[in-house]
Amino acid sequence: MNYPLLYCLAVAAALYHPVHALNLPGELNSGLSWQTRNPWQEYPGKKLYEFIDGEADIFVAYGFNTCFATTFSATSADTVYEIEIKIYDQQEPLQAFGLFRAIAEYDDKQSGIGTEAVVGNRYLYVYKGKYYLDIADRSQVVLTPDQFTGFAKAVVDKLPAEPRPPKALALLPDSLRIEKSERYHHNSFLARSFLRGFISARYRVGEDDVLGFVSVASDDQSAHQRMFADIQKQMECRSSKSGVLACDDRYFAVSDKRIFGVESTAPQSAKAVLDLLMQ
Repeated sequence: MNYPLLYCLAVAAALYHPVHALNLPGELNSGLSWQTRNPWQEYPGKKLYEFIDGEADIFVAYGFNTCFATTFSATSADTVYEIEIKIYDQQEPLQAFGLFRAIAEYDDKQSGIGTEAVVGNRYLYVYKGKYYLDIADRSQVVLTPDQFTGFAKAVVDKLPAEPRPPKALALLPDSLRIEKSERYHHNSFLARSFLRGFISARYRVGEDDVLGFVSVASDDQSAHQRMFADIQKQMECRSSKSGVLACDDRYFAVSDKRIFGVESTAPQSAKAVLDLLMQ
């Protein structure tokens, strides 16, 4: 018996997650009776570039794993409606959140679907757990808002994920924080590739707007000390007696498990937010 071959097949089976593992529906009833025009298709890894060439980079930048896609259709009073849907598995809720916040426009109407959603002109963006969804109305006759969001909710409710926000966001204090300003920076931050895995938010101190941020990539103390040393060297920072690095309008401090920082042209407001982050 070829045991190495059997072992490789077993490992491959464990790592492969077919479309059916998500129990993605072929039919939906949300006021209209929807059916998939074609079976769900999966586009894992680099195959995403074949599917949405020119648009894949932002998904990859936030930890893309695989994408499931199909088109649903429904008929009512001789009118055919079509909705195109793409479900992106971003591996972690924080990465799905980061992708959503990088794409969503808050001028659009917000919806109570999933963890967070926005509805625009014939499209809806939503994330729930590690999944980010792009849902588009491709009908010749536009669906009503209730029909469109009803379909989206029916799909999102079937995803095996909790709608809670990522736990890391709790590191950003609520006090003084500007609503919907939270972001996640997976691969780089402040135009520096070595600054990976930061969450940020904007804070209002009087009339001053301050960017506050915290590292979340690792709990390894030595990793943070190395990154802190890189910040001082590569960003040409000055160190104060308290250990805070001053890099022009940016200030950094390090604790056992985190790097904290702020960016502001107002030093007193910057200090107030840095103290708030480190409490």
